[in-house]
Amino acid sequence: MEAFQCPYLGSAVELSDDRDRHIQADHSGLPSDVFDYIAGTLASPDLIRRKFPSDNTIRFYRWYYDLDKYMVVIVVDDSPPRYWVVTAFVSHRIQRGETLWQRI
Repeated sequence: MEAFQCPYLGSAVELSDDRDRHIQADHSGLPSDVFDYIAGTLASPDLIRRKFPSDNTIRFYRWYYDLDKYMVVIVVDDSPPRYWVVTAFVSHRIQRGETLWQRI
């Protein structure tokens, strides 16, 4: 299991071995050093959104010029406060949703 610091959440975000295997197996186009991109996205996102106000997942977006895409990290917000990565992938677009925070 990996843990990444997330200043926005004020907490560590867990990445289980199972979720890591899912990310590696099911999402093409990821760089070999995907942990660095996940860590960077959680530490310094460009945009944070929630798909629906009642949704318990938070989407972190960060544009990477070397990938020419956004790295998207989706974090589950469980109570009591526990945050864990459900998936991560690269995308050319940002999905609609409620903006929680945006870099100016």
